[in-house]
Amino acid sequence: MKLVIIGFGNIAVKHLEVARHLNMEVVASCNRSEQGNALAREQGIERTYTDYHVMIEQEKPDAILVCVSFEHIFSVCKSLIPYQVPMLIEKPAGTSMDELYQLIEAANTFGTKVQVAMNRRHYANIHAAIEHAGGWDHITAVDVEWSETPIRLLEQKGYTHEQVARIIYGNSIHGIDMATYFGGAIEEPTIQTKSFGERFRWYMQFSGISTQGRLVSFRSSWDHPVPWKMVLSAEGKRYVLAPLETCKVFLTDAKEPIDIMADVNEGSLKAGFLRQMTAFKNLVELPRFENHHDLTSCIPSMEIAEKFYRNLYR
Repeated sequence: MKLVIIGFGNIAVKHLEVARHLNMEVVASCNRSEQGNALAREQGIERTYTDYHVMIEQEKPDAILVCVSFEHIFSVCKSLIPYQVPMLIEKPAGTSMDELYQLIEAANTFGTKVQVAMNRRHYANIHAAIEHAGGWDHITAVDVEWSETPIRLLEQKGYTHEQVARIIYGNSIHGIDMATYFGGAIEEPTIQTKSFGERFRWYMQFSGISTQGRLVSFRSSWDHPVPWKMVLSAEGKRYVLAPLETCKVFLTDAKEPIDIMADVNEGSLKAGFLRQMTAFKNLVELPRFENHHDLTSCIPSMEIAEKFYRNLYR
């Protein structure tokens, strides 16, 4: 299986590590800057390009990994879909519902397999918690707390105000998606947003009962730090993931929480990336493998992100 990478930076290095762990051959990469291509060569990728269309024509890959910056994912993916080569694309799948629907339509038209890299869906500790609870049907509630640091984005990274606003899609989508993916889609969520003025002092939250009957909530502050946290509830059990890569279960009849992470080991690989790349490898190689992480799977979280964005940034 020959894999090529478009957009080579720090996150691409993490994907490269897990691809090699699964014996996938990364044959080439493409970056607009020489800095990115130099990094790729440092990582052992000998063939580098500055035009990904040329790369695809010459390398004829079995799969494509798209790791460009979030504001360019839509345009790059839309131009790649007609090649009909399976793609693993970094999130977000567009920075508006309109862009997401354009990608869905294009993927359906050309029959191109697209998996969105929502790596937190694949966290081993979350799946260990669900298994410990007795399965998905035993999860009664999902609660997520999240925050962003707009001041750092403005001052250290030099983002424009528009780019910072779209971090709702670019990064907060991870937390929103954790709530909707593990909790289930909510047909009529309660949406609440509040801005306290300049420097993006934003608060946003949603809640509701999902189509699976679970209580789901998401709360986010851009005004002060909130360590990312997820709580799964089941009868007599409360699973607390704080930090997200850990998991403690509080039982009704136990004085002390139990750490259920002992059997979860992904080594030095970035959390969630092993399960994520394994799913993509199966998607490419197995004709009837069901894609649970396609573009349409992002609709519930993107719809909420869109409402947050429209309420706060007019």
